[in-house]
Amino acid sequence: MINIKELESYVKQLKTGSSNTDRLPGDLKQVIMENKPFDLYLNNEKDRILANELNFSNHAINRLQSRNVQFTNLDKLKIVKGINRLKDKNADNSLVVLKDLAMIVSVKNKTVVTVMDKGQNSDDAIFTNIDSALFLK
Repeated sequence: MINIKELESYVKQLKTGSSNTDRLPGDLKQVIMENKPFDLYLNNEKDRILANELNFSNHAINRLQSRNVQFTNLDKLKIVKGINRLKDKNADNSLVVLKDLAMIVSVKNKTVVTVMDKGQNSDDAIFTNIDSALFLK
């Protein structure tokens, strides 16, 4: 992790072409060299970090793997932002629906406990011990 003073020094050095940029992430080098807005980089990093706050129980991991389902970072970001909204409403265990997936989520732990997909005999699906539901687009 680099601090602001190091970053300022790197920016100056990069613009003059005299920097050893080994400690800078590649996407940050690109932002600096192409004069892209730095706030765009910061927002992307914030979203990446936020998406990584999502946890999965072993059961949920097994379900996802057996159905060959993978979440993109954008999917994870949507789920985490949704969980944060649920937390604001004092939810504990929630049904979260995203695309064709229904998930039971522990709001407090930001953990997907189990996953059910649309193709899984969902006509007879019963969800118990939930106190809220969230449908994500």
